[in-house]
Amino acid sequence: MGKKIFKWVIFALAVAVNVFIIVNGFIEGETSSQISNGASQIVIDGMNTISPGSVNNSNIHEIRALLRKLLGHVMLPGVSGVLSTLSFYLFLRELKPIFHYLSFAFSMVFGFIIGMISELAQLTAKERVFSMVDVGYDCFGYFVGLLFVFLVLLIAGFFASEFKKEKQAK
Repeated sequence: MGKKIFKWVIFALAVAVNVFIIVNGFIEGETSSQISNGASQIVIDGMNTISPGSVNNSNIHEIRALLRKLLGHVMLPGVSGVLSTLSFYLFLRELKPIFHYLSFAFSMVFGFIIGMISELAQLTAKERVFSMVDVGYDCFGYFVGLLFVFLVLLIAGFFASEFKKEKQAK
């Protein structure tokens, strides 16, 4: 896949994930709960397959609540963080060398904005509330995704630099 196509595919995936996050903010509480419970049930079934009886009637509500927060407010924003940061980086690095560093700052602000919009959208939905704590979870997940991209690019840049030095030494 060419570099230009890759850049646009990453951008399209980032847009899709971020639209999904925002649209989910408008879903009514009961429906959102059913969707989250369905997603968390997959993880619970996996946990009980690995360790039978680990999730049972005495702890299922706490585990389900934890999984809902992890999936919806940490992991999904983490995916957004990876795709959005990579998209910012791929587009901005072509402008000037300094801009690829700024892409991480732009991405962090963008992650906060996505978290705020998705929480503000809940003000319009029945049985949903705005929560700054959830914005914090969203930002944490997004930042983990951003940090992952930063570290991968840093490591890749280091190895590319070492390879170039080795090649020049020969």
